[in-house]
Amino acid sequence: MQKVYDHIRNMENVHALSKHEQFVQGFINAVDDKSISKGDMLPSVNNLIAELGFARETVAKAYKELISRGIVESKNRIGFFLAKENTKNQLRVALIIFAFDSFQEVFYKTFRDQLGKQTHIDIFSIITILMSLKALLNV
Repeated sequence: MQKVYDHIRNMENVHALSKHEQFVQGFINAVDDKSISKGDMLPSVNNLIAELGFARETVAKAYKELISRGIVESKNRIGFFLAKENTKNQLRVALIIFAFDSFQEVFYKTFRDQLGKQTHIDIFSIITILMSLKALLNV
């Protein structure tokens, strides 16, 4: 776990990040560096407090964020574990358009090119949405 601590300590020089953000990014850097593997047990909150000198709330907030990202899992009364080694999150965007005509198609292609291929786009037509609502409401 020393490498994990080192990665977190390396983030202390990034003053634009709050303490919990430094912890999260340092932890993610440790995962990306393969310093820990999926299923590995992670340090307890008390161990992190003792090793890094962070406040309990800071460590708890950081673990909570890592859990919400799906990177860490908590097992009740056992501890924290690395849930996955892929720390990259795919951006998902909902695009609502009026109707898919030639102008909207050009807009969509430009929008898609600007976001990049790593982004998932769900397209919804407002007309289709309104028709679905109308059918649900039996209007």
